[in-house]
Amino acid sequence: MENIKMIDAKKIEKYKNLLLGVPGVTKAEYTNTIQSSVTTSWGVAWNADYIARDILQNFRDSNKSEIESIKVETKNDRILVRAKNTFDLRKLLFLGSNKSGNDEMVGEFGEGYKASEVSLRKKGVSETISISGDQAVVITLGEEVVDGMRPLIYHFFKCNSLNQTLFTFESYDEELKKA
Repeated sequence: MENIKMIDAKKIEKYKNLLLGVPGVTKAEYTNTIQSSVTTSWGVAWNADYIARDILQNFRDSNKSEIESIKVETKNDRILVRAKNTFDLRKLLFLGSNKSGNDEMVGEFGEGYKASEVSLRKKGVSETISISGDQAVVITLGEEVVDGMRPLIYHFFKCNSLNQTLFTFESYDEELKKA
């Protein structure tokens, strides 16, 4: 993974405004951008049900003692999943997690989240937003680096604390909305 030093100020402003459009977010301050090693050349292209299943599984694993706190909302073109517990969003960058060996957890290595992100890009979703506590990340698609490979780019922000975790994106894709 590569820390990117020069980012277009207009793009950062756009991502900040996307964050400020999320219910409850009143403040967003850019911190850094990291280019992931995960690219669109990865051979995954999940359908809407697989994407939804993996996103919800991550929320389930983090909130298994409070499953009822998980809420899914679809309003117009915004799809939003939220729940009570928070975690360090930097974990979204890496493969491997501390869930291995815990029989109560469904996920194990963090691959599913990345596969969901790549699959959403292949379905035309240009940005996703994850917020946990006072951390936020806007994940976008980078420019082509080699032979059609386009990496996921993680733009990190500090925001006002929402005391919850949420994942959201906008899409007019009816299959994604129903999943």
